[in-house]
Amino acid sequence: MYRQNIAIFAVVAAACVLGANAVNVAQHSAKAEVAPIDVAGFQVVPATRSQVPNVGLDFCPTCISFVQQSIQDLIQIIANGGILGGCQALCTMLPNKIAAEVCNVICDIAGIEGFIKVLGMVDLDPFYACELFTVCHTTDDGSAKFSNINVQPNPGHTGQTLDVSADLTVFNATGCGEMVFAIQDPEGNVLGNAQTFGSLQPNKYSINLQIDTTPSQQQGGEEWPAGKYEMEFAVCQGECGSHHPHSETYDVKTTTFSLEE
Repeated sequence: MYRQNIAIFAVVAAACVLGANAVNVAQHSAKAEVAPIDVAGFQVVPATRSQVPNVGLDFCPTCISFVQQSIQDLIQIIANGGILGGCQALCTMLPNKIAAEVCNVICDIAGIEGFIKVLGMVDLDPFYACELFTVCHTTDDGSAKFSNINVQPNPGHTGQTLDVSADLTVFNATGCGEMVFAIQDPEGNVLGNAQTFGSLQPNKYSINLQIDTTPSQQQGGEEWPAGKYEMEFAVCQGECGSHHPHSETYDVKTTTFSLEE
């Protein structure tokens, strides 16, 4: 595991997806700062599409993204008395038109009283919120495992783009969750990113992404120093590391790669 005993399943990874400046990672009593890492082609593709049932449009990832982006605006609107006209009046007060439309759909599903009750909960993560809205669904017997994690070229050189691949076998259908990964550089700096999913059906999935190791020109950005790097993948139901009901870590796998000057 990482030098600071940091595991990716404790990443509040959704904040990485949204491009937050930094997110907290906690593994037991240890804490560190995780910077979002820019990746290209982060895809999770079923190896055999015919084995995946057609379950229709999954609104769950949209709900999670909406809560991540709009929860503070909604709390402020509610605090200022913006609930007098019901769901439509509340949601149309959001500054973004698309967010307002998504808000109205979710609020209609949950009902205005249920919607407000969920938003007023302390220590609320977006996955749990959407479960309470009954937009996202969970299961008690989901099962998934990683294998064949590979980084090429390895060793690489600072400034190269690295191709990262892995397989994920889903044995039993999962509920809503996220697939996240983190990299710790030789100096102990941690980078992370993630992909949200509404459900993964039993199948074998191919995971592919590319990482640009060009040193950042921004102050405090990743410099990609030469040396050994730790990489960790995790797949979870709910938010990875969450203590809320039905949150579960299905699997965590690690690998290493090296960069040379």
